Parts: sequence; C-alpha cells; structure tokens
Amino acid sequence: MVKTLSRSNLMIKKIKVVCVITLVSLLLLAGKISPAAEKVELQPIVNRQFDPVKEMILKEIEGRTIPSASVAVAENGKITWLESFGWADMEKKIKATPHTPYPIASITKSMTATAVMLLAERGKIDIRQSVEKYVVPLKLTAYEGDSRDVTIKHLLNHTAGLAMHFNYYYEDEEYVPPTVEEAIERYGFMIHPPGDVFQYANLGYALLGYLISKVTGTSYEDFLKTEVFEPLGMKCTWVGSHLDGPSPVTSKYDSDLGNIPHALPYAVAAGAAFSSAYDLVKFGMFHLKDHLDDQQQILSDTTIESMQRARDVTAKYVSEDYYGFGWFFNESEGGYKVCWHEGGMGGARSILKLVPSEDIAVVVLLNGWNDPLPGRIAKAVLAILLPDYLENLEKEKIGQSPPFDPYIATPEFTGTWKGNIKTHEGDVPVYMVFQKDGDIHFLKQLDINRKWVLQQQGLFDRLLNNTGIRDDRIYGWVYAHIPTADAQRIPHVMVVDVVRHGRKLNGSVSAVSAHERMYFGLSYYISLEKIN
Repeated sequence: MVKTLSRSNLMIKKIKVVCVITLVSLLLLAGKISPAAEKVELQPIVNRQFDPVKEMILKEIEGRTIPSASVAVAENGKITWLESFGWADMEKKIKATPHTPYPIASITKSMTATAVMLLAERGKIDIRQSVEKYVVPLKLTAYEGDSRDVTIKHLLNHTAGLAMHFNYYYEDEEYVPPTVEEAIERYGFMIHPPGDVFQYANLGYALLGYLISKVTGTSYEDFLKTEVFEPLGMKCTWVGSHLDGPSPVTSKYDSDLGNIPHALPYAVAAGAAFSSAYDLVKFGMFHLKDHLDDQQQILSDTTIESMQRARDVTAKYVSEDYYGFGWFFNESEGGYKVCWHEGGMGGARSILKLVPSEDIAVVVLLNGWNDPLPGRIAKAVLAILLPDYLENLEKEKIGQSPPFDPYIATPEFTGTWKGNIKTHEGDVPVYMVFQKDGDIHFLKQLDINRKWVLQQQGLFDRLLNNTGIRDDRIYGWVYAHIPTADAQRIPHVMVVDVVRHGRKLNGSVSAVSAHERMYFGLSYYISLEKIN
C-alpha cells in the first residue's frame, strides 16, 4: 500500500511538471512572456535627441569633476532615455549602468511621504491629527508653541517648527549613530510654533519613519520594501545600509575624486535610500499617474495630485518654490508646473524632476560632489523637450528677489540682546549686539574645563557675516563653535537664524560644516531679550 501511494505521488509530480512546461511553452508562443525580457530590460536606451546633454556629462567626467552619471527620461508613459556614463567604482573599474544603485539621500523623503499617504488612504492615520498621538511615548520639546499641535501634515511640508538638522556617520568612524529616539531627545525641539515658518528638517521625516513603524508594527525599511518598492517594480531600491541591497552600490567620491566611505544609516526615513536610474524614473512615472503594467496602483490619482499641490503659504522655500508632501514644487518654472526632489550627501548628488502637465520625468544620479550638476542636467533635458522652457526661465529670473535682503540697521534691532543657547549638554550664555552702523556682533562665554571663564574683555566676540533680513528674520554666520560632543566632531561655523517678536529674538544656531565628507548641520535653540 505504501509503495502504491509513493508511485501515485510520483506520477502526480510528473504530471504537474509536464503541465507547467506545457503552460510556459504556450505562453512563450503567445508572446505573454519572453525568455529575454530581463536581458532587454537591462539594456540602456540611447536617444540621439539628448546628445548635447550627453556631451555635457562626458565633459564633466573627462574634466574629473565626477566619476559617473546615470540618467533616465520618461515621456508619456515610456522611458525614452536610459544611459549611464563613467565609473561606479573607479578603483575596481566597474562601469555605471542604469541599474546601478546610487545613494539618493533626500529623495528618500518622497518615498517616505508616499508611504505616509498610503497609510492615510487605508485609514490607519489622519494627517490632520497630532503626530504625538501615533508615536507614544516619543514627544517633541516645545521651546515655542505646543508640541501637541504638530500634525503629520506639518511634518510632511516642513512647517512643524523644527530646526534644521542633517548629520552623517561614516563606517570608518568610532562614532555610533544615535537611534531615532535618542536623536529626537537631543534635537527634536520646536523653535517656532507649528505652521509659522518653513524649515527643511530631516528629523521631521525621521519621525515620520518612526510613525510608519509604530502604526504598521513592522520596520520602516520592510514596510517600504513590501508596500512601495515591490508593488512599483523597483527591484534595485531599498532603505538602510549600502550592504542591504541586491547588488553593489556605487563608490562615493569627493571633488578631487578621493574615495568617501559609506555612511551608516541615520535618520533613515529622511535620506538613507539607494536606487537606480531605472527604478527612480519608474517611481517618478507612478507619480505622473502613468499606470504602468508592472506597477500596482498603491495610491489613488487624487492623492498623488494632492501631494504635489499641498500649497501652504508658510511652506515657501525660496522665490516661488513651495514644499508639498514629499515634493518641492513651482507653479511656473519656465512656464510649467514642476515638482522635484534633490538629494545630497558626501560623495553623492541626485535629482528627480517631474513636469506633470507634459508627463515628463527626469532622473540624474551622481556618485560625486558636483552640487549644481544634477539640476543643470535636468534643465538641459527639459530645454530640449520643452522649446520655450529656457526662454521663459530667463524671463522669470528677472526681478526675482533673493531669499534675504541685506540687513540695514533699524531702531527695532539696534541695541544689546542677552540670552542662552540651549543644548542637551547645558545652556551657553550669549549676547548679540546690533550696532547703529549695521554690524552685528555675536558674543559668547567660553567653557574651558567645564568652568565658565571670560576672555577678551570678558567675552568671545565675533562679527556676523553675510547678514540678511526678511520679515524680521535675521540670518548670518559667525566664526564660533558650539561646545557639545556632537558638534565637536569636526571644525564648523555657527549659522544664526532668529526671528524678532517685539523685544525677544528666538530661533536657532547651527553648527554647520560644508566639508565634503563631514557634511552636517546640528541646530540648537536660542532665545534672547533686548536689555538696552
């Protein structure tokens, strides 16, 4: 009996195998699947129309300003240019391809916003509700306003009142990145009431990633993989470490083409994704509502549109650039509404740019430091596809005002202001002196051996540089240092960004390093009152 059953099972297995082979053969004959489909997909798409842009890229590579570039363009639901140039790894002589993963830094925010809106559509969250409702026991510190008033929407469009914050830890360092909880405890503070001021804040998106994990009961990384990347057919995209993906990522290089170590995951939902040009243009096509055959409709068209038009007058970036839900947008750049996000970190630059009305997506990925190049390449592509784009762009630039006007002394500011910088390691007493000649002096006491001592006539005196003003908001930088262990990792300058409210100034001072490797901005709350 046992032998009979075994033979029967064996016969069943043979029949199943024959059926599967027959089915596959029929599908091949019917043209439903192709044994060369994957190979075809991996091939670049050359488009002579973009030869001028290609020449621009090759000139940069030959001039050794970048090691490689990967570019993708989609028009009307089809990829029309998909090509890579240069070296993904210069030392190992590995060429870049359209499927080579690059660090995309802050373009991660567009992916995080997509996941947040997916949860909103499913009724798991309400973006109008306080974020603290979903991240218990995590709380923001409110130096201004009330943390309970910070909604998910405020975090999505950077109007939560949080300060600027960006930081990278590298694999060859002794430092270990803090957890999200530790980072929020140190730097998750409000310098303005929610809804008052736009301030690009990585910690806001880090908190959104934390919210995703709390609401779904799975990690942010796994949720993005299973609910966003896989349904959208993004096989070479992931969030986390450079070692977590299915294929090797590009090496990263500084402006001298010296190697920069990979960064450890930190504020993951704000900037720790890797993607290829091919994957990223498909992500862009989804947000153009192209409904590709190999993509699931994870968001409704209505929600996609809302992400690109979530206009909030306080979410104004510069000029006519605003921030929606995971996208910068401008209602008329070169005569067209454009939506985009850029990414930047030591050794990597990227941009994903959309023109929804024309159904155009442009992707540029670099593994070098050349900061303006992705934007230049994207504009060069649009200039070819939209003949009136450049001409309109030049007209729009005429008469545009800078983000800040030069500061000129006024009675409201002139005088001495006294206060403190608040850090997680203690307060730092400071003064700001606004002189009648327009100079602004920043003075602080020095902490030496943890004892407050006075030097140089009692105070450390530095002049505020490149001082600007806009609507009682003062901005500038000073040669000074913030005495916390986090800030002392590398030499930095201190950026001052304060707003006047009567006889009170409040805002942030930030330890900022623009070094190509140790690229960081750590902010601290500052509050001063006018004493004479």
